[in-house]
Amino acid sequence: MAESTKQITGDDLPKDMDVVSRLPRSDGQEWLIGVVKFRGKDYASARVYYRDDEGNLKPSKHGINVHEELLPEIIKGLQTADDLLTERADGNS
Repeated sequence: MAESTKQITGDDLPKDMDVVSRLPRSDGQEWLIGVVKFRGKDYASARVYYRDDEGNLKPSKHGINVHEELLPEIIKGLQTADDLLTERADGNS
């Protein structure tokens, strides 16, 4: 049986996203990664969130929602980009 995925909980997190990772940025904003439902379908989501004047997390326009059918190809492409960045950092470009 597959192990259940650990969700991150918190009073400040958006109610419409099952958050699995949060990555702070240097500008005070943060990336939230998780699953959202849109028009009845689940999507993997990686989106930058900011805090409004009341301190609530709000989604920005910066991010991506990916249907589960495309997710493996997106991950593969990101891994290839990561490999290229590593090569360049090692001076192999």
